[in-house]
Amino acid sequence: MADSITVPESFAPDVHCNLISFLSLAQRFNVDFVPFTWNALAATGRGATADVNQAAVDIAMNFAYKRTSNIFSDPNDLGRTRAFRVLMLEMFLLAQPSIRAHPNIIKLEGICLEIDKLGNLIPVFVLQKADRGSLSQYLMSAEGQASSFDTRQNLCLDIGMAIAALHTARMPP
Repeated sequence: MADSITVPESFAPDVHCNLISFLSLAQRFNVDFVPFTWNALAATGRGATADVNQAAVDIAMNFAYKRTSNIFSDPNDLGRTRAFRVLMLEMFLLAQPSIRAHPNIIKLEGICLEIDKLGNLIPVFVLQKADRGSLSQYLMSAEGQASSFDTRQNLCLDIGMAIAALHTARMPP
């Protein structure tokens, strides 16, 4: 059964998406503001909208930092509005209770901010770091290479269930 998700007014097509709107949405969904600055250790991955780095907070805690500065490369207001809309849509989805509780979807732990080259504040997603790294890192590891057919089949099933949960959550228009 699909979750009933109420789309915030901040996603209406005529509403300007900016840092204040982003922070308001974070507050509305109780997304924590991480009270420390981060120093990324190594690149973990790169996607269409962000670079992902990892960093150790202390010996027991590691986080992945999804840095979205590359989608803010368009200096005009329309480009920044679109970039904030993308971030707000992602936070909206990751903050849904059904997604937060899903065992096969990485957890949004909070947000922090970085300052870009132009002095603008850019949001950074702080995510739970996967125990075995990215899927490709796991599959290239000795453990991944030695995994059985059943283990790989279960991994595919877990991925499918995560994708189904994301599609069931329904993004706002």
